[in-house]
Amino acid sequence: MVSIKTKKQRLVDFSFMPSLKCNLKCKYCMYNSSARNKSYLDLKKTKQFISTIDFRKINAIGFYGGEISCDYESYQKIIDLIPEKVIKFIITNGTWSKHPKEYKRFLNFVKKNRLQVFISTTKFHRPFQNRKVLKELAKEYKFN
Repeated sequence: MVSIKTKKQRLVDFSFMPSLKCNLKCKYCMYNSSARNKSYLDLKKTKQFISTIDFRKINAIGFYGGEISCDYESYQKIIDLIPEKVIKFIITNGTWSKHPKEYKRFLNFVKKNRLQVFISTTKFHRPFQNRKVLKELAKEYKFN
């Protein structure tokens, strides 16, 4: 299990959804994410908003929405706006685990940005994941 260390003065986790692009179209998705969804955070407005955040009060910044492995570029643009020392985490559907090229790309992105990873294990996502790969990665990289 990945634990995010919390200090008393840092009580807030804050999340961004850079993109709603996703390689799945789950009926239950409250964001209506899909390959066709072209909703993105406005970079200029997001940068302006981030400049108002007192990061001393932030425990961690999360990234989710669509699927990060479908739109690294949009996620990277927002991650680059967050101070390096701030803890960052992502929530993923884990579909990248079925394709060796994709999980290597995913791992490179995670390592480059020092991201903590949370993988959805709902009964809806599991059929699209390579559970063996995810279990091995969970041990090696402490994914949750």
